[in-house]
Amino acid sequence: MRQIWKEGVNLWMSDRSLGVSPPPYESLNIAFHVGDKEENVKRNLALALQGAGMEKKRLFYLQQVHGTKIWEVDSSISGFPKEGDGLMTNDPNVVLLCMVADCNPIALYDPKTRALALLHAGRAGVYKKILTQAIHQMKNRYGSEALDLRVYVGPSIRGCCYEVGESIAREFEGDSSLSMAVKRREERFYLHLIAPLLEELKVLGVSEERILVDEHCSACDERFFSYRREGITGRMGLFGSLEA
Repeated sequence: MRQIWKEGVNLWMSDRSLGVSPPPYESLNIAFHVGDKEENVKRNLALALQGAGMEKKRLFYLQQVHGTKIWEVDSSISGFPKEGDGLMTNDPNVVLLCMVADCNPIALYDPKTRALALLHAGRAGVYKKILTQAIHQMKNRYGSEALDLRVYVGPSIRGCCYEVGESIAREFEGDSSLSMAVKRREERFYLHLIAPLLEELKVLGVSEERILVDEHCSACDERFFSYRREGITGRMGLFGSLEA
């Protein structure tokens, strides 16, 4: 577990260490849907929340489906987890969780309106521009302005490892706002999704100095879970909660 932000918002990114799950989920797997035992996942979540100082708050997470649905939550809401790929709140009594194992975990924090959003953005989410939708929803709901936002993008699979077929590469090349993601090496196609995410943030008006991108590729670095590298594996989490 590593703390990313601590002023105004408590944001932590987990890796695969210091949990209780056995292989192939070793060891801090925080996802119930991957085949790990429920008791292991519950213990891992408790360890993560305790380590981040969030154990007394209500946890929200989603059944992530590679879409663009973003849910607003607060401590009074019931009926979760629901299907979706984004959570947002202005309630300091809740914890938001995004689970990943190669997709981009993204945090958007507005220190002026005291609002927070966490997004799960894989290839489909980037292509469908979940980031743009989230910033628009934060503006509509909380009055957030893009120039005030702080943005974090966690460890994810990068252009060194994310090989795709030609048809997917052509889809990205056919959109000028996404084409910079495509890399070609020795007649093979790779996607570097950080490039269009940064371009999207620039177009939206987010200041470059307010953007933090983790430098690590989840497929290269064995400290992280990677679906592309391992197939059956666990999930790491981006945990976020507003300070009271």
